[in-house]
Amino acid sequence: MSNETSARPTTFGHVNLNTVDPGRAPVPDGTYNFRVAKVEKRNYNPKGQPEGSGEYLNLSLLIAEDPEYSGRRVFASFFPGEATNKQLRLLMDATGVPVDGEWQGQDDVAQWLDQIRTSGATFSASLATKPQFDKRSGTTEPRQNFQGFTIAAAQ
Repeated sequence: MSNETSARPTTFGHVNLNTVDPGRAPVPDGTYNFRVAKVEKRNYNPKGQPEGSGEYLNLSLLIAEDPEYSGRRVFASFFPGEATNKQLRLLMDATGVPVDGEWQGQDDVAQWLDQIRTSGATFSASLATKPQFDKRSGTTEPRQNFQGFTIAAAQ
């Protein structure tokens, strides 16, 4: 066994996270070029509905073509609804990856988003820090939010 392995802690005892350097600060608010890195289908429990009956898509986006922040990840969640439909339409226009016909469900949307990922298409979008209420802690803290797409495709 190497010294590195034997010196590694095996429990979480005596850890003070306040003294741990988190590494990276959030990406500053602004407009960046992005590339889709990963698409995940997820379920949630809408109020008053059967468990697991809600569905949404979670995207992992990579900042592209930025001298300081290229490769940093930003996450965006898309829940069904008119606002999301508008965002997805802007994404279609920005990336040039067309939709063939009418979607029949979450799998079709995820498949189209995966086509954007495999195409390597980039698009421009804004990030902004907004206060968000945390139900678990009961506090309001600043959280970085994905603000949506601009229509022009990145060059």
